[in-house]
Amino acid sequence: MNRSPQPAARADAGTPPTPLALKAFVLLGALLLFGMEPLLGRLMLARHGGGFHVWTTLIMTFQGLLLAGYLYCHLVAPRIGRLHLLVVCLPLPLLPLVVIGEANFDAPMSSLVGSLLITAGLPFAVLSTTSILAQQRLADSATRASAEPYGLYSISNAGSLVALLAYPFVVEALLGLEAQQLGWSILYVVYVAVAFVALGPGGARQPREGGAEAPAGDTATPSLQVHVQWFLLSAIPSAFLLAVTNLLILDVGSIPLLWVLPLALYLLSFILVFSPTPPNLGLVQRYWFEASVCGVTLWAGGRIALTWLSLVAQLLILMVVCLVAHAELFRVRPAPRHLTRFYLMVAFGGWGGSAAVTLVAPAAFSTLLEYPLSILALAITLLITRRTRIRSWLTQEPRLRLLASGTAIGILVGASLYAATIANTTTVIAVHRNHYGFYTVEDRPVPGNTHVVLRHLIHGTTVHGSQRLGQEPPVPLSYYHDRGPLVEILGVSESLPTRRIGVIGLGAGSLAGWTRDTDEITFYELDRDNFWLARDYFGFLSSCRGKLRLVPGDGRISLQQDTEAPDGSYHLLIVDAFTSDSIPVHLLTAEALALYQRKMTPDGLMAFNISNRYYDLIPVLLATTRANGLQATWKEAGASEEPGRFASQWFVATNFSDAIWKLRHKDWQTSQSTRQIPATAPWTDDYSSLLPPLWHSLRRH
Repeated sequence: MNRSPQPAARADAGTPPTPLALKAFVLLGALLLFGMEPLLGRLMLARHGGGFHVWTTLIMTFQGLLLAGYLYCHLVAPRIGRLHLLVVCLPLPLLPLVVIGEANFDAPMSSLVGSLLITAGLPFAVLSTTSILAQQRLADSATRASAEPYGLYSISNAGSLVALLAYPFVVEALLGLEAQQLGWSILYVVYVAVAFVALGPGGARQPREGGAEAPAGDTATPSLQVHVQWFLLSAIPSAFLLAVTNLLILDVGSIPLLWVLPLALYLLSFILVFSPTPPNLGLVQRYWFEASVCGVTLWAGGRIALTWLSLVAQLLILMVVCLVAHAELFRVRPAPRHLTRFYLMVAFGGWGGSAAVTLVAPAAFSTLLEYPLSILALAITLLITRRTRIRSWLTQEPRLRLLASGTAIGILVGASLYAATIANTTTVIAVHRNHYGFYTVEDRPVPGNTHVVLRHLIHGTTVHGSQRLGQEPPVPLSYYHDRGPLVEILGVSESLPTRRIGVIGLGAGSLAGWTRDTDEITFYELDRDNFWLARDYFGFLSSCRGKLRLVPGDGRISLQQDTEAPDGSYHLLIVDAFTSDSIPVHLLTAEALALYQRKMTPDGLMAFNISNRYYDLIPVLLATTRANGLQATWKEAGASEEPGRFASQWFVATNFSDAIWKLRHKDWQTSQSTRQIPATAPWTDDYSSLLPPLWHSLRRH
């Protein structure tokens, strides 16, 4: 790729290397900075609910803190010099990091932002200054390396990448949250010591080597147009990063593994284009738009469940978009004199892109429209910034360009025709988006019998409840149909004159369809909007025969605080809180199960709807129930030939041996059954990892 001219001294074989202390300072700061993000994400999930908004809000907040840190580097740090070392010490009394602040489910984002700022705002802002201060110190040094300090930015992003990838595969898999917090705190103390070495007295401003004059252009302040370019080329990939992350999280799960993979690719693009020897991106720059059209096609076909192939494709497209945008950003970078100004605009753009997706998009769009809009915005930006090169390329390679563009357009047209075919047989009744995800209410005629129409509530790409239109009262379908495991679970307590049932997760309210006149049922639901969706478009709540109660808020927190459900209240407690295939880990830990035990009668049952596409949760649930002294059984039922009756998987735990005996007589399994259960560690609030369930599922299938 083309780079701005460098001083001749850069080619000199005798150029001294970047000081080791600065490299160590930058690397350690990046490890701490990006090790903090998934750690705090894990800590916040249990307190603020399992919604996919947690990670996007965390990214937006931290990019805002990054902007604050860069503003400090631009305005304050040059004026206070080595006094910055006192600033580095300020977070020490706050260690180890402990989450402060409670969730407010009426204002989920503001309460989460407040908690993040109070808990980690100061240490994150301090760490965010590391790379910029190190580059500025190198640029001001009397070494030949001072002409190109941007290499330290590549090292910084490399450290960030290592931290992100290590978290799900090493840190989370081996350490509990308390050990993670302690380890992070110890590393921060080491960081302070390294800062005193790297930024100490030896790093004062010095004249350039040999009295050389500043490089050409060093004194001219970049124009407003250049500032706008820096902003856009930073904001667009940031917005696309969160758009792709939302797409993956909504369907696969709000877990560190799915958080860090897109962010890792985003950082890798910075590492590559800001390195001293950047790769040749000719083909990527030529055909990125055609590749992105394929991504738009996959996004437009969102009715189809995300497969591993499409997941990999989305990650590759994210990488292509980030490489193209960041390569252009590197091309228009300024001389080192304006380094802090440049990074300030980069941070401003990063925050602007994330804020657009986190704050604006949920209010403005009912679908993930920021995905194609980000691609369109990048195309327009590149058309403006690279007008001359694009004209030259179009005249030099017209046939190849025509073939690539024609293929991309053909794919898009084909996908549109396919989507139109689906639309001809499906009627979309309502589409709703909020910070917890995307809801669609659809009416679909049964294939081969168009007189029978089923209404589905779809969250992401997963059906969360169905009913047959015109049937009164409505009979539950999907995972709750009359021939599935749920009916057998309800049958265990059928002899009770009054059943008290607690349900974590509302969906379409299907479980209310199985109540008797004497029953009492309480739904705990994180998303308040789900209440009116279930009431307005489905008939289960209005036709509920028993006493119905709806409680807003995170299921575990609301259950614990529910004064109308003291200990020993429920005969049956059902956990049915998956968002698409997102696993609510904090609802499946030993501490959560202990809460459920307290809330149940001595002969009560707790049941988990663990139907999903990606995870085998039976081993970890079996290990966790054993740790709590509970007996367990489970059943996997295939789909019925009758329309609307889905395959499902249910897990039951109880202290009541007779319940296990009754279910065993209906072909429920236990650890003594034929299937071999892999050994795994129980989940606790301190330790959990979705890698083992994911691996077990892959091995089974």
